[in-house]
Amino acid sequence: MKKLIFSIFSLSLLITSTGVHAGNCEEAAYYYKNKKYSLVKSLVWADALKGNACAEYYMGLLYLEGKAVKRDKKKGFNYIKQASMKGNKNALNFLKNTH
Repeated sequence: MKKLIFSIFSLSLLITSTGVHAGNCEEAAYYYKNKKYSLVKSLVWADALKGNACAEYYMGLLYLEGKAVKRDKKKGFNYIKQASMKGNKNALNFLKNTH
């Protein structure tokens, strides 16, 4: 029984520590579309630093456009490149359409 409880607890920690969940990614997309850039940043900032692909994509866009952060094209492209290397479809399409 202790092993089962420990396994469930460990799994719940893993699930909650994986960063931007699908809901947060959808929420970031919604806020980005509606030009609520500070809300996007608050949703994704920490998770982008942890390597979450969705969060990296949105931080990349914010840096490229200078929305809610100081504009930094190099940092923006780096975030988007990292997201694309992890298979983020938005990042892959962005890079495909900009080159």
